[in-house]
Amino acid sequence: MTSPARRAALDALAQVRRRGGYVAPLVERAAASRSLSPSDHALAVLLAKGVTRTRGTLDDTVGRFTRLERLEPHVLDVLRLGAFELLFLRTAPHAAVDEAVSAVKRFRPQAASLVNAVLRRLAQEADSFPWGDPATDPDALARASGAPRWLVDALTADLGPTAARETLAALGAEPPLYGRANALVGEPATILAALTAEGVATEPAPPDGLAFRALDAAAFARSTALARDHVFVCDAAAQYAALQAASDAARTIVEIGAGRGTKTLVVLGALRMRRASVRVVAVEPNAWRARVLEQRLAAAGVESLAVVVADVRDVPSGDLVPESADVVFVDAPCTGSGTLRRHPEAVWRVVPDDVGRLSALQSEMLEAASVYVREGGLLVYSTCSVFTAENGDVVRGFLASPGGSSFFVEPLDPVPPDAWNRFVTTEGFFRSWPSVDGPDGHFVARLRKSG
Repeated sequence: MTSPARRAALDALAQVRRRGGYVAPLVERAAASRSLSPSDHALAVLLAKGVTRTRGTLDDTVGRFTRLERLEPHVLDVLRLGAFELLFLRTAPHAAVDEAVSAVKRFRPQAASLVNAVLRRLAQEADSFPWGDPATDPDALARASGAPRWLVDALTADLGPTAARETLAALGAEPPLYGRANALVGEPATILAALTAEGVATEPAPPDGLAFRALDAAAFARSTALARDHVFVCDAAAQYAALQAASDAARTIVEIGAGRGTKTLVVLGALRMRRASVRVVAVEPNAWRARVLEQRLAAAGVESLAVVVADVRDVPSGDLVPESADVVFVDAPCTGSGTLRRHPEAVWRVVPDDVGRLSALQSEMLEAASVYVREGGLLVYSTCSVFTAENGDVVRGFLASPGGSSFFVEPLDPVPPDAWNRFVTTEGFFRSWPSVDGPDGHFVARLRKSG
């Protein structure tokens, strides 16, 4: 009999394959439907996320012993799962092979001998995986990380070898869970005390006193505070990026790419703590996300809010606000290369062409957004990418353009915590990268308009 954890993982993998969805909620649903024990639940999540994250490496490996194009999708799922256990979890060969053979017999008994033969041959070579020295061989480093070779090369070129290896190591580790007290609905100390009273263990985290790290993800997910949006999930570096738009001088803020309003809550919460009032114009091209944003902010008591469902590039100049804004915050769509560990399916979905395509879009958005900044006002540009082409290159290109000629780089405010000084570039930008026990990769630049 196939173990319940592996059956749940295979069900989730099949759904990801058929629907192109996100593996995390799918495996949680598959595990919950089987009422798995905590240990089996954790194993199902580990297997489903791990196979999804390393899919390309697993296919290359399995393809050494059989022709992938001849395999039924379910059979390939089983082989991927068995290969992941052998290569990345170092499961005992007899256990990994037996479980895989048992799993394939459930729906394609005649494939059992193939699965048995392929995985036994792979087991003979598994001890020497990744078949090279990751310290000197980029191909071996890519295999050991379960990442595409192009991604290894791009990270190394943009971050340098040390930070690139930190980022790749973080791919295979469960990321820290950061949250923030919603200062719009109550005093942060009271909110955090209520969270503790629910049995959710937390510890302080950068970038400020409203941020925390949840030490028990399951307890946090069940908490009433989270359900009521009294606290919300937001990476620590993402919070820092948003805080760059929380200017005390702001009376009107335009947020471009506002999404579901998470960074909006960060900005408005920080201003509420300083007793500052502000009018927000949130621009989001996706109607569903815009509706969620409006509902969240209404529930938090935000009244001076206008939500515009539009692409900022398509809005006639000057139509967003009747006068120039004090702050324009551009949270640009990107490859998400700084958050890949939270989205395992994206590791092999993102391709090199995406970087160039998105950097062109980002440049257009920054140019379009800049017209709404008043003289002396602030333009904040942010992504969740670590690639220079989407970050520093976009800002430099804008500053060199006619539309950006009146802007200059302003120092970060607030300054980053001391532990994050390594994320400040020589040009004064903030660019973090993932590490096993640290924040995700986020970029932010503050640009002031002369006046």
